Amino acid sequence: MWADTEKLHDPFAGLTRIGIDEISYKRGRKFLTVVVDHDSGRLVWAAPGQDKATLATFFDALGAERSALITHVSADGAAWTRSTS
Repeated sequence: MWADTEKLHDPFAGLTRIGIDEISYKRGRKFLTVVVDHDSGRLVWAAPGQDKATLATFFDALGAERSALITHVSADGAAWTRSTS
């Protein structure tokens, strides 16, 4: 069903300013990394985990061309969000 939705709606269309954060669930034992579009206020991506590898899957899905269009990124002070290497 999600594949049908993806065909109709591109969640990354027009994405230039993003916010990255993690949220905990299961009493703080599990985490989701989330990416929001600051211009629309909508959630554009989420995945289990809270590390650079998890975030890399977002940028892999976004692709190099669209990643280059990102002009602003906000994130909390978590060490894993500070560098791209």
